[in-house]
Amino acid sequence: MVNVTMYMVGEKTDISTCWNNTESKIMIPKYIPSGKKKKKIIYDSNSYENGTGNTGLETAKLAIRVVPTATPEKSIHTPKSNKENGAWCKKNDERLYNYFKIMDETIGKYPSHDDNNHSRKQGINNNNAYASCAQAVAGIVRATVDPDFDSGSQYLALDYLTQNEEKWNLVARLKAGERYDSVCEPGDVIFLEQYSYHVMIYVGNELVKEKFPNSNGDMYEASYSEDRYPTITHHEVVYGTYARIYRATGKGKFYYPFIDIEKTLSNPVDLNKQMC
Repeated sequence: MVNVTMYMVGEKTDISTCWNNTESKIMIPKYIPSGKKKKKIIYDSNSYENGTGNTGLETAKLAIRVVPTATPEKSIHTPKSNKENGAWCKKNDERLYNYFKIMDETIGKYPSHDDNNHSRKQGINNNNAYASCAQAVAGIVRATVDPDFDSGSQYLALDYLTQNEEKWNLVARLKAGERYDSVCEPGDVIFLEQYSYHVMIYVGNELVKEKFPNSNGDMYEASYSEDRYPTITHHEVVYGTYARIYRATGKGKFYYPFIDIEKTLSNPVDLNKQMC
């Protein structure tokens, strides 16, 4: 279009004279230097960060979904065949079936990164009852925000959190007597220091009431020392010495895969399966 315009103007202006006497060259860009191979597109999803977009809200919802009881109801206690050797038995209670399904998928198939020796030294035995505070938390967290979360003991879990700042943020450190709801959001993992560490998940009472209308509970927790499966309890303020509040970032590269939660929970229960 410029060439036609300048041709029509002719040599009447200096601009058209200059333009018409200019040599035009078509330059073809070379994007790939000669002698180099094209880079292949990587289709392997394992080569990328497995960001899920999940947040602590999914963690809290799943915890409430599979937990069998909430305050003021009584918690379900675990039968043990041999407590000294850590040979726990699962309780054949239909209220626990969904809980066991999640635990079998997240912990049964993908155990702790560490070996059992460290856990035993800390007084916590790995078992398939999933009744310790560490396992109850780990199974839910592994299914939602972090499939690598350590399931060996609360001590190993705390080590994992402090060594994986990309995946977990320490958002607060509350002293005895301070309120949890001043900083906690649903899905936060809480490490409470009393005589030893105890780990819980803050779920918030608003979500709890959707399943348990009469409950004032806001925490999801189990107890190895008290031989009880997870329940929703109420902890208004910090007891013990202090509490560390950790929050998942939703980022990071994971070694273990996430499970399909809906598929896992929809699978039928094998009532003939050995529960011990």
